Amino acid sequence: MLIVSVAGLLLSIGLGFVITVNIRTPVEAMAKGLQNMRQGNLNWDVPEQVRESIVLRSDELGIAGESFQSTVHYLQEMAGIASRIAAGDLTVKVAPRSEKDELGIAFCKNG
Repeated sequence: MLIVSVAGLLLSIGLGFVITVNIRTPVEAMAKGLQNMRQGNLNWDVPEQVRESIVLRSDELGIAGESFQSTVHYLQEMAGIASRIAAGDLTVKVAPRSEKDELGIAFCKNG
């Protein structure tokens, strides 16, 4: 009976560790990306393999990762447009992504 209890305890600890790592890795990667964005760095500085493993998940963390990656790409695109406008290129065309796209609408008003 003691052996079964110890085996069950070890199995529970091992399973808990696997679940913790499976959740912690994507959350830490997105937190790092948000910290970068807070400082104006629009690069999601995590290895490509980690990004793909997050985005390809079929759970809520995968949805959050895909949304995060799309947001990073959008902000990078808007930063590129802002740079072109700052350099004097007022011919830049911007199509807002929705009626609530504040950056896209603001850039349209510029032109």
